[in-house]
Amino acid sequence: MEVTRSNFDAAFELIKSEINNTDFISIDAEFSGLSTIKSNSGSCSNLEEKYNMLKDGSNKLLLIQYGISLFKWSEKKKSYKAMPFNFYICPRPYKKVHNDVIFVCQSSSIDFLAKNGFDFNKLFHQGVSFMSPWEEEKAREKLKKEINFIAHNELHRRTLIQTTTNVSDDVEKKSSVFIPRDQRDFINSVCENIEKFMKDDSLKTYDLPPCSPFQRTLLYEYLEEKYPRGLYLKSVVNENNEKIIRGVKITKNEEIFNKRIAEENLLLDEIIGFTKVIRLLSDCRKPLIGHNMLMDLFLTTTNFFSLPPENLSEFKVLLISLFSSIFDTKLLCSMQPLSSKVGGTSLEKLKTFVDDNRLPNPEVKLSNKLNNHSKSKNEYHQAGYDAYCTGLVFISLLRCLADQVGSKLERIDFSWNLLKPFENRIFIWGIKDTQYMELHHSSLCCIAKSDNKKRSQSIFDSSNKLPSKKKKLTEVEDGEISSDSDFEENNSSKMFEQPSIW
Repeated sequence: MEVTRSNFDAAFELIKSEINNTDFISIDAEFSGLSTIKSNSGSCSNLEEKYNMLKDGSNKLLLIQYGISLFKWSEKKKSYKAMPFNFYICPRPYKKVHNDVIFVCQSSSIDFLAKNGFDFNKLFHQGVSFMSPWEEEKAREKLKKEINFIAHNELHRRTLIQTTTNVSDDVEKKSSVFIPRDQRDFINSVCENIEKFMKDDSLKTYDLPPCSPFQRTLLYEYLEEKYPRGLYLKSVVNENNEKIIRGVKITKNEEIFNKRIAEENLLLDEIIGFTKVIRLLSDCRKPLIGHNMLMDLFLTTTNFFSLPPENLSEFKVLLISLFSSIFDTKLLCSMQPLSSKVGGTSLEKLKTFVDDNRLPNPEVKLSNKLNNHSKSKNEYHQAGYDAYCTGLVFISLLRCLADQVGSKLERIDFSWNLLKPFENRIFIWGIKDTQYMELHHSSLCCIAKSDNKKRSQSIFDSSNKLPSKKKKLTEVEDGEISSDSDFEENNSSKMFEQPSIW
């Protein structure tokens, strides 16, 4: 599902209703660049140096597209159903001051995305806004002050109404708003039309003619004083992209007050936008799957949750607090026993291996709940499609892993012992003898590439062997795999409860 500003609300509600029923979620992101630091080799001596390079070189880059794919097991179909979303995201300023994001673009990255069909017009014209928590805090404080100001004005209006109800109709009330001589004809002309509008019961709104900012200020002040009740003025943009004032006829002062507050809250909610989706990802505590996902995770955390942590240990703590279970398919296929079986680690190559049946080709169907929504492109480097491919490859790699130990895997059990060596370990490149970053510990944990085979063989000892290939993986009890019952017969674990079908 392709998601822009026009259909974001529908996509958000769909994700919100389905996310807690998913088995796992795969993600992918596209950026405005890769690094602002020029490096000939791109290599680092250790993980701390790698993190510092990431922090210093990437914190001004912008997330411009975010892919999310929900995967849910269907017990009836004995297969997974996927619900992929492709979000175009671009922060918009709030009240001209807040969320006015300054970001960096890298020409090589923009050129690469353009060659792969990225729609930059859609990004900047229709992209869903997002807002960092520190910008949101400042914006909410500003909104609170504005609501208090609106409430003060409403109280002033009511007082004005009470004091003017005893004035005789034939006594002309003198305005306190000074109208310059050269503006009086214009103001009088507008007021005549407003009078006709107010007397015509068939009309609910009236658009004032386009005018200068100074004239709009005069109209706001003069008309709000002249019509302290019954008329609500708001700023809109007409079909010619001109900023105008729209008059709305309202009979009750309370409606005016509540309407203005509701509109202010709605505006801020639209600016926060995609941030709400990322918060759902964190709150649901579902396994998060990515491919070569260090950059994705860094920009996700630093755009939606926190300023860049000062050091690697703090970054690890932040990640594990936000996403309790993370798997990187790049690491899965880079370690034995899968590395010798796969023969490639790029997402595109892995997807080709799945399509050609060189890797297990799991049956994954798109959820029928996406039938009435716009579809995104099935092209690489479209974040939604890459997220879907990442989830598909994840299922395939785990089934291949099960084959290596003589078993059959249908639904993924995330308590499976053979998954533990890959959980919360992020693939790392550019560091000699280091293949991943460990999130479980604050110490720098790494694995030597030369020792991959020796270390991975220790994973597959007799205590971790799966049942025979003809039997299905089911529940895990006390660290062991049990094959005594099928999925539908096992009600002792939440993992295997009968799911709702998408």
